[in-house]
Amino acid sequence: MERNSEAQTREMRQLMILAFLCGFLPRRPEPAEIKYCLYPNYPGAGEEAVHRRFSEDMDGLRRAGLIVYEDLRPSRRVTLTPPEKDPGLYLTLEEHRALGEARHRLGWKPAPGPFSGEAGTEKLAYVVRALRLVEEGISEVADLAEALKVRPRKIHQILDRLDGVRPAADALAALMIERNAVNRRPEAAHVRYGPADRPLSGRGLDEIGLFAYSREEVDDRLALIDAALAADPGARDAAALGSARSKLAAWRERLKRA
Repeated sequence: MERNSEAQTREMRQLMILAFLCGFLPRRPEPAEIKYCLYPNYPGAGEEAVHRRFSEDMDGLRRAGLIVYEDLRPSRRVTLTPPEKDPGLYLTLEEHRALGEARHRLGWKPAPGPFSGEAGTEKLAYVVRALRLVEEGISEVADLAEALKVRPRKIHQILDRLDGVRPAADALAALMIERNAVNRRPEAAHVRYGPADRPLSGRGLDEIGLFAYSREEVDDRLALIDAALAADPGARDAAALGSARSKLAAWRERLKRA
């Protein structure tokens, strides 16, 4: 990962920290490694100002429960905290598509995210919620804005920043952004899927340690599946929804024990 002077918004710096930590798994890097790679001395900013920015970004991630560290002194270690999911519980491409189609059929609006935005990570929470929806097939800017209850301009901003930060973060390479041919404004976003049995493994949110559904996301998807099956038990994707439900229920039990 290269030093970067362009990702100056807090949420993008925090995203880069998560990507950096994923790139070092299973080794836990020292805070100084993160700071050296991701926090060059911005023009006009002294070392003290850079360290304060770094400390605030790290503290926000820690309070959100995404990382753990004792302090930022040399020799300390930083650890990602989100739980790992058993590969046997990964949703297949068919199951992902069934969830997306069910959401569309029912006009399902809830869109909880991988974590709750605490003080210092509110904007990052919006970014990862948008990425989760894109992974599940909600691609148009207007649909993303409606799901997140924000203006389309906010989604344009998120996609522009993601597009600018990913080369420096060496992450989100599978994210494809469609732009208007005239004004180059983002119109839609997609994640290029991998193998059918694990289409999102190693891409998207998996590259920043947020691959596994949170408890709120699991509850939302289970409620969605139950509503879809109740509305049309004989739907052509009923089997895929049923198998997805079994995996999600097993993952919920795992989260209860965490």
